[in-house]
Amino acid sequence: MERIEDILFESGLLYVFAPDDRSADKSVVLAGVYDKSSREGVVLEVSSSDMRHFRSDMLLPDTYRMARAATPEECNDFFFNYGWAMAMDAISRMLKRMAD
Repeated sequence: MERIEDILFESGLLYVFAPDDRSADKSVVLAGVYDKSSREGVVLEVSSSDMRHFRSDMLLPDTYRMARAATPEECNDFFFNYGWAMAMDAISRMLKRMAD
């Protein structure tokens, strides 16, 4: 992992973020699609810490100081799970409207 300020991020790519480069604890690792950098910090288009729950347009918390590009396997897992979560959310909304 590298320090965030040393990385030339590319918009639309998936990165893995951690508080430090020794973070083996998966509960503190965050995967996110880089959107842009602002005065406030790094903005992620979509992110997840558990590959089940996803957040959109999130400012990366200050505690995350290290990052690396995601591996191809991490990309596959992230985008498959994100697609699944979005599909299940759409189905849930549709079923709720039908029940009302």
